[in-house]
Order: sequence, then structure tokens, then C-alpha cells
Amino acid sequence: MMKPISSKTFWQTWFGLGFLIGLAAFVQTFVRVSAMDVSLWHSKWTILFLACLITIMVSAFLFYALQTGKLGNFFQRLDSLKFNSAWRVLAFLPLLALAFVPPFVKLVVFGKTLPGFFPLFWVFWWISLLQILLWKGSTSSSWAGSFASVVLIQAVSYQIYANLSLVNADPFSISYSETSRFYYGSLWVSQSLYGIKVPLSPWHATRYILMAIPYLIHGLPLWAHRLWQALFLWIGITALSSWLLVRRLHLGGKALALWVAGWSFIYLLQGPVYYYLQVCVILVLWGVELKHPWRSLIAVLVASFWAGMSGVNWYPVPAALAAALVLLEQPVSEAKNIFQYLAKPLAWGVLGLLSALAGQQFYVHISGVQDLSAFRSSLSSPLLWNRLLPSPAFPLGILPGIILLSLPLWLGLWFALRGRLASLHPLRVISLGLILLVLFVGCLAVSVKIGGGADLHDMDAYEVLLMVIAVYFFADRVRPESGRADWGLIPWPVLVLALLMPFVFPLDYVGQWAAYNPRQSQADIKALQAAVAPVTAQGGQVLFISERQLLAFDSIRAVPLVPDDELVALMEIAMSHNTPALSAFYSDLHRHRFALIVSRKLNTGVKTGEAFSEENNAWNQYIAAPILCEYQPVLGLQSNNLQVYAPRTVGTESCP
Repeated sequence: MMKPISSKTFWQTWFGLGFLIGLAAFVQTFVRVSAMDVSLWHSKWTILFLACLITIMVSAFLFYALQTGKLGNFFQRLDSLKFNSAWRVLAFLPLLALAFVPPFVKLVVFGKTLPGFFPLFWVFWWISLLQILLWKGSTSSSWAGSFASVVLIQAVSYQIYANLSLVNADPFSISYSETSRFYYGSLWVSQSLYGIKVPLSPWHATRYILMAIPYLIHGLPLWAHRLWQALFLWIGITALSSWLLVRRLHLGGKALALWVAGWSFIYLLQGPVYYYLQVCVILVLWGVELKHPWRSLIAVLVASFWAGMSGVNWYPVPAALAAALVLLEQPVSEAKNIFQYLAKPLAWGVLGLLSALAGQQFYVHISGVQDLSAFRSSLSSPLLWNRLLPSPAFPLGILPGIILLSLPLWLGLWFALRGRLASLHPLRVISLGLILLVLFVGCLAVSVKIGGGADLHDMDAYEVLLMVIAVYFFADRVRPESGRADWGLIPWPVLVLALLMPFVFPLDYVGQWAAYNPRQSQADIKALQAAVAPVTAQGGQVLFISERQLLAFDSIRAVPLVPDDELVALMEIAMSHNTPALSAFYSDLHRHRFALIVSRKLNTGVKTGEAFSEENNAWNQYIAAPILCEYQPVLGLQSNNLQVYAPRTVGTESCP
């Protein structure tokens, strides 16, 4: 809910933010263009600079005029904007066309050189003004409703596009470890695919359970697996989480329900909160009901068991989320005493943690992994605390990023509770605050583990709980100790910030569809097949460090899988400096166990001050250098910078 807003408040907020966005866009563009070898005032940049200056001045003037009343009731007269029935349908055509302007400006006009975030956001801001006018004239919605609809529809569309843009038939990996995930999913059906029983991945077990489902339909190509992950896992599961939250809130109007669902959707994907972890959220939101204690307990136990198979940082999350629902939905006054009130959340916490531990042990038992240290590698990996602040890996920085992302929600909570704090028992406020604090600190620690820190996805548990609490207050569904509290009366400018903040990341996704060269890919596949076929025919082992999906989807044929030493596994043991695992790998290299090794191009360079330089240096030191000491490149492929390595015949005695 929100306070009813006048036209003056809406337009003051609009032009105030328009002034700030324009100023930031001008500065960011000036800094970027100054460093480029172009004329500031004799190129297409001139139009951008002048347009920014004009909107800055116009926004400042109109904000001042609205504040002082010099414009009279001009903007109030726009409240009656309404197209006739014929124009309503036609208005949606330019409304939809305008949505393509930001991508067109970024990709075509400026050729991907549009600097930073604010210039593109500035383009979106003023284009959306036209869309809002068209939406209001077509639907007779309020200004707030028109604004929310325009922003959320586009943000959801950008998020969906970002996921679907990675769906193609490229047989090689689109990014560093993209296809490694499909390989690890295939291990659940390894007997039918590879003819041998292969141990499962020690990491992210539940992710690979979900990714294994398409393998049940024999012969599906890689693009179908990519589509499954994009459409059904990322988009589908996130949409289900959002819908279950909205259903639980029992919101009055359909429009409000759609707005909250759309906002929750982009909020969950901004970090992102990974789909296999959202399963825990789905189970709790669906299963926990205060009137059904046994159903609630089962939901917590099942969600915790799933969390135990997912990752150690999510062990306490299902119970914490269920406890938060109790604290939000049940007043202390309904219990006989504080101990009775806390009994259920505390029991869920203890039993949920035990269930999570049972889930982890169950997976260890069925995984077939012999080296149990692999399950503990994340606990022994170095922590890079500098990534809390802006770094090459994440220019925004984990701490500033999560503060920026959380700020609108915390402001909303402050306004919701201001003057109404007495309506909540102190136990409820303190408990919710402690749960958030514990999750926040825990997520920060996970975020700085080597291999992470490139975005906010490790802040997922904190983000989810904060979202649930904030939406409950916004929807006025937090039960006070007595009477009514009207929590949802949150000022419009705060709601605007909350609507826009999750839009920051989807706007950055505006880009071209992931493309590849089919002819080059097929040529590389043939060259690789020709290189490995004679070796395997003679009984030699070919180790695919990279691109094992080529075996899973029969792009490379008649090559037996060597289960050891896949890309992600080698990177994990390098980052955690797993000495026993490294020693076994070095022994295999020294005795030339593998007749050929397929990997991305290896080098031994040391990097400093670059994105993921620590990870790169660990890989080069512990993996690349030992391989290059014993093996040499014999074939280079253009796709993914792939190379084939064969054993060296001389010089191996100098290897460490």
C-alpha cells in the first residue's frame, strides 16, 4: 500500500529524479568521452550532451515551479487524460515501440560505447515518460499505477530477455563454466550416457538435480537444455516464488498483485537468487501455515533437507524464513507467554538444522565421491575481504552494492514503523532484526570467498528475508498486537526508489542475443574429432578439462569419458589448495596418464589488479604450469580458444 499521491507529488518526484539522473548521466558521459579520441562537440555525442543539459535545466525549472505553484494547475489538468476507445488500442503500438529505444540507442546509435549505467538510464527515464502518458491515456490508471506498470513490464521483459538470450545451438561453452553445469547435471544419468557410473558433483547438488531432468528425454540437444534452464528454472521458478508470496499476502486488487509479483520477480533475479535455492523459499511459502503445525513442520524439514544438499550457507534459511513468517503473522498476545510464542520457531530452527545436516550426509552417501575433502573445500578457501569494497571483480563492491540495493526497503520499513513501533511487541522486532543481522553477516563472509564477489548472489539469504519482511509491511499484512496499524502508508518517493532499484541490473542486460559461428564451430568439432579418434582407437585416454558437454551430447563420438579433473573441480582444488587432490593430479601428469588433454589455452602469467586475478593466478600456478611442464599444444581451435595438448617427449625431468 502507499499514501494517496497528488499530481504535484508525482511530478515533483519525477522531475527531481530526472534532474539527478541527467546530472549523473552528463558527468559519466563527459568522463568517458574525454578519454576517447573523439570530438566532444563534433560528433553524435554532442546530441547526448545537449539533450542531457536540456533535461537537467527543464527538470530543475519544473521542480521549482511545482514547488512554488508558478505553473498553476497545469499538471493537475493532465489527471483527466483519457483517449477515446479508438485511440486506446492505437496508443499501445507506440508504447511498445518506445520500449526498444534504450536497446537501439545502446547497440546501434552508440555501438555499445554508451558509458556506464546512468546515460542509458537517462534514456530510459525520458522515454518512459512518453510511455506513462500513453499508458494513462489508454487505461485511465493513476499516475502511480501507470509508472509502476511501465517500469515493471519493461524490467521483467529485460530479465526474461537476458535469460533467453543465452539459448542457442552453440556446441561450445558460452561463458567460462556455462556448459560445465550441463555436464554435472548429466552425471545423474551417467550410466546411460557414458556407460560408466560417475561420482556426482560435490558442489551444488540440487542445481544439478534440476538440470538433470531434461536428460530423462533421450537425445535432447544442448539448446533444449539451455532452454530448460532459462525458461523453466530461472524464469519459471522465480515466477513461482513471486506468485506464492503474492498469494500468501491476499492482496486486494489484481493490478496490485501483478505489481508486487513483477517487482518480486526482478528483485529475486537481480542478485540473483539461484533457482535451486528458491526451491527452499517455495516450500516454506507454500507449506508453512500457522493453523497447520504439522504441515508447517514438514515443509521446514523438507526445505531444510533440500538446503542441506544445496550449500552450507543455506542450512538455516528455511527455518529462519518460517520463523519470520510467525513473527510477522502472529502477535505475541495470542500466546500464553513468551516461551510458548518462541517454542515453534526455536523447534523449527533446531529440527531444520538437523534436517539440513541429514540432507548433506545423505548426498555425501549417494554421491560416490571418494575424496570427502571436496565437500569441505569452500570452508578452507581464502577469503578476499577487499571485495567487500569496489574492486575489478565487482566495480560497485559487495558492501556498497547490498547497501544500495537494501536502502529503499529499509527506508520503507522505517516509514512503515515510524510512530507505530508500539504496535509490535519488542520481541518480534528484535527477533526479526537479529535474523536479518545473522544472515547479512553470514552472506558477507560467503561473498568474499575466492571465486565469488562478482555480483550480489551470495547475499541471497539476506535479500530474500528482507524482501519478505518489506513486502509484508507494504501490503499491510503484519498483524499488530491489537487494533490496526496501517503499516503500508509509505511515501511515494520511497516507493519509486524501491521500484527503480531492482531495475538497475536488468537495464544493464540490454544487449544482443548470444551469437556464434556455426560454420567455424562445426569445423572445430571435425578437427577435434580427427585429433582424438586415432588416440582413443589405440586405447589412449583423452582428458577433457573443458567442454565435456561435447561428449554428453555426442558432438565428439567414440571417446570414453575420463571422469577426473574437470574444469570446475580443478579450479576448486586450486583455490582451496587441496594438496592431496593436487598431488594425485600431478602424478597423473608426470606419468603421462592422458594421451591428450583438451583445455582452453593455458598460460602461466601472473595478474595483479585485474578482475579475478587471484583466481587466475591460482589456476596458472597450480593447474596450468604443471600441465605445460608435462604437455605441449599440438592443435589450436578458434572456438572458445580451445587447445589440444600432448605429452612432451623431452624436458620433463625439470618439472617440479
